[in-house]
Amino acid sequence: MADDDTASVKRVLSDDNASLEDKLKAIEQMVQQAQIEADMKAKATGEIVAPVDPADLTMCIGCQ
Repeated sequence: MADDDTASVKRVLSDDNASLEDKLKAIEQMVQQAQIEADMKAKATGEIVAPVDPADLTMCIGCQ
């Protein structure tokens, strides 16, 4: 995640006037970006891409 994006999220989270929805949205954006970066790194090195929820690895596609 870019430093300016991280700083933006930290600003929202530390803002006492920000709504809970705004804070949750900022966290979700940070998690999504981290997952994208982890996916790209794993693919580049030939590793298995880990899902956001590791429990997904224990279920068949039909059960998900």
